Amino acid sequence: MGDRAFFVGTGREQLMPRFFFDVVSDKRDDDVGGLNLPDLASARREAARSAEILAREDLAQGILASERHIEIRDETGLMVEVVTIPQPAKEVP
Repeated sequence: MGDRAFFVGTGREQLMPRFFFDVVSDKRDDDVGGLNLPDLASARREAARSAEILAREDLAQGILASERHIEIRDETGLMVEVVTIPQPAKEVP
């Protein structure tokens, strides 16, 4: 089983799927490790949290990245969801 994780369901153990979170902008940063999560909804929440962190880091560094997003892939490599990384709000002078 390697690094597959389990969760306890209704009295029997079940494998948790692995999801990968690739950050895509003008370049691509593929996630090679991934995370074991119970379902796609959990993967969406994880991607949304990551997107918020990346947006805050961009704002702190004065970076405006255009068209940046996180692609969620399943274990087969199929892209199952896209989460947009919000643009930092521009300050009004």
